[in-house]
Amino acid sequence: MRKLVPLLLTLALCATAWSQELGLSLKLDAKGKRPAKLVVEGQVSKAVWLGVSFYPYGTQNVLADGTHQVLQIPVGRFEHSFTIADRLLGGGVEAALWEKKVPSANCAGPCEWCKKNGYHLENQILYVYGSLAQSAAGGKGK
Repeated sequence: MRKLVPLLLTLALCATAWSQELGLSLKLDAKGKRPAKLVVEGQVSKAVWLGVSFYPYGTQNVLADGTHQVLQIPVGRFEHSFTIADRLLGGGVEAALWEKKVPSANCAGPCEWCKKNGYHLENQILYVYGSLAQSAAGGKGK
């Protein structure tokens, strides 16, 4: 047991040293009726890529119907805000941290994402998702 304790402590310290955090929050409009902004925040211990995708309600083809944004995130705490378009209310959002952004020229393909966007992301680290539902008074929440 004495040999196991230092090993467990070492593993815990390694996990802490490479910790990553990712969270989503919504900010309502001035009337408090609808989500107006999405805030993505977190902390990373190495430079990564943040991918954020928005989908209208009822999306069947996430590549064609989604709105996708990618940002390079340096080491440390980060926070990015995104305005939520009316057409996205009732839809969904997902965000992920990725290790690499691969240009289509370096893609082992065939890759539909590269074909449409000119790149794809690899080695997902963290993933979160949520709904862009309005309040009941807004009439569109699902």
